[in-house]
Amino acid sequence: MSDSDEWYVGREQTLVKHYLLKDYLAALANIIGQRYDSITYVDCFSGPWKAASEQYEDTSFGIALSELKKARNQLDTHFGRHVVMRCFFVEKSPRAYQELKSFVNRAKELGFEVRVEQGRFEDLISEITAFVKASPHSFSFCFIDPKGWKAVAIRTLKPLLRLDRSEVLINLLTSHLHRFEKTQDLSSLFDSEAYGERLSGLNGQALDDEMVEIYSERLREVGGYQYVCAAIILRPNIDTPHYRLINGSRNPFGFSEI
Repeated sequence: MSDSDEWYVGREQTLVKHYLLKDYLAALANIIGQRYDSITYVDCFSGPWKAASEQYEDTSFGIALSELKKARNQLDTHFGRHVVMRCFFVEKSPRAYQELKSFVNRAKELGFEVRVEQGRFEDLISEITAFVKASPHSFSFCFIDPKGWKAVAIRTLKPLLRLDRSEVLINLLTSHLHRFEKTQDLSSLFDSEAYGERLSGLNGQALDDEMVEIYSERLREVGGYQYVCAAIILRPNIDTPHYRLINGSRNPFGFSEI
């Protein structure tokens, strides 16, 4: 077992998620950076939550800063492209926010524009969209990985989904979500009232799969993402899905790049 694997003991599903994020960001930044003047990465639930690495190498924000730095250097060296890397990190917990801000202040360097905000992600969407649009020739990538069981509603995400030149990666925690399907109104989640008949009578895996299908369809329709892919992340030691990572892209390659 490598040192990096040991950081994820007891949370192996996070290892898989971070592996996908790392490889996806590396491919995205190196390809997109050949065309755009800046790349804007948005992490809507940054943490840190259960970091084991002293350098935060097992956190989404730590991975993002590391991969974007590598990509910036490669673009400069191989293509003569001086691409500005921009990051917007959001964290609700005051304690985690202070830890995040302290790390970012130490880690950021020339060629990076980083903003860190404390608060509810839903309350900061206008600030996020303004930050993205402030760089007119930028490509944005939004990572939406909520803590806990509550899924982020497509109705809430609309301003981000409709940004030009953008992609999203969303964690939809289906293993928790289907427990509330019978007792809660999910019209905001799907930004649609017409989901009830499709879910009626379903349970277990069939219910999970149909909710992912509806969410993916609405992501495609609302965000104009022609290509939507859902990757299944299994529970540790149990051969059942824990959550889905849903990628929305306007490029046919999408997840095939990693």
